[in-house]
Amino acid sequence: YEEKMIRKKWKPENQSKFDTLYNTIENLDDFSAENLQAVIKNFATESELGFGGVLPILRLSMSGTMKGPDIFKVTELLGREKALKRLKSGFEYFNKVKAQA
Repeated sequence: YEEKMIRKKWKPENQSKFDTLYNTIENLDDFSAENLQAVIKNFATESELGFGGVLPILRLSMSGTMKGPDIFKVTELLGREKALKRLKSGFEYFNKVKAQA
């Protein structure tokens, strides 16, 4: 994980909102990149985090870095089970990094 980006982008007070995102992704019937993008954009708006508050956290969780291919395609390729594991372990790690800061 890019710890510098975690310290910059992760806000522990938003954990409950990201738990909602986790549950939303967990219950998706259509796990295609297109549907993931639509659902996550909707979540970003509804949670009032904005796309800039959600996308970096998703990218860091899935790939550990802020660089790379389309994150929605990466998430689809990983599949639901691996994507959810990466979200969960990412959130746990992000909280540890912030606690050390």
